[in-house]
Amino acid sequence: MDMLSESWRLVSGLKWLIFKRYMLTMLLVLVTVAISLLLFGAQVMTGFTGAKAIFSLLLFFEGIIGAYIWVSAIILGVRKAINMSLDINQVKAECKSVQSGLLNIIVMYSAMATIIDLLVSLTPGHDMIVLLFHVSLYCVLFLFSLPLFIFALPLIIIRKTNVSAGLESAYRNMILYWKEIIGSYFILLAIPYFVNMIGMIFLRQVHVGLFALIALMLIVGMIWLLPMTFTLGGVLFREVYGLKSAKAA
Repeated sequence: MDMLSESWRLVSGLKWLIFKRYMLTMLLVLVTVAISLLLFGAQVMTGFTGAKAIFSLLLFFEGIIGAYIWVSAIILGVRKAINMSLDINQVKAECKSVQSGLLNIIVMYSAMATIIDLLVSLTPGHDMIVLLFHVSLYCVLFLFSLPLFIFALPLIIIRKTNVSAGLESAYRNMILYWKEIIGSYFILLAIPYFVNMIGMIFLRQVHVGLFALIALMLIVGMIWLLPMTFTLGGVLFREVYGLKSAKAA
């Protein structure tokens, strides 16, 4: 709770920088879907396996580009946690200096995310077993992603650690601090989920005004919650690896 409280305080100055990246990734998703629909039309939606496979390939490349967009947000979160300037040009220069290692990590993540999306799309259904299978796949991706983005990427970019050593250190610390890491993100991600769920209940009851109010609350909340996920990652990285505040230094 102390880390979440600090992450909330650190959001100031990051909101616009994060939301620019969010809008870019949303535009990227829309372009990917539009290209897929132009190429295959309804075949992607109706379950044609070949169309779904190519759609997954498009998602793979979209994931690589999208991950590059978010890498700078991760580093901005770390810089905010240790009171360094939020100079985006300096962040880009740091990322460029370790481009090969960065690409290795991003391709690894994008490949796993694409495989999971493909498995989900190829196993349609609404019964409990299929639902549990899909949820378990996304849980695996979530647990795989956390140490990758919280620890491995900052180690490679900020400390110039090689990929293998960065991954080893990231997953070792994930095992040591899994309760704190998963607990923090679970609380953070549960907030918009429950607000959205309450809004859907009101919508079903045709209380459209209340639904609109809750939707507005969710949007306003996300102005803080989305940047907060990156400041939380920065605080976790700082605490685990013993980084000192730039002002204190």
